[in-house]
Amino acid sequence: MKKVADLTIQELQDIMGKIIDNKIKKYMEEWEATLELMDRNILQDYLEAKEEINRGKVVKWKTAKRNV
Repeated sequence: MKKVADLTIQELQDIMGKIIDNKIKKYMEEWEATLELMDRNILQDYLEAKEEINRGKVVKWKTAKRNV
């Protein structure tokens, strides 16, 4: 393995690019998982409200924030 001082500028840029790409990929995966969970919660709220409306109940839409 080369020492940092022995690397060319191009090699350093390639290494930094890979590190940045991996971090971006990780954050995107976390964000997608968060959005998926939020979508699931909204859908669940909607289905529960629809079910209660079908039973003739008056429903207030849930506005409480959920921990995601």
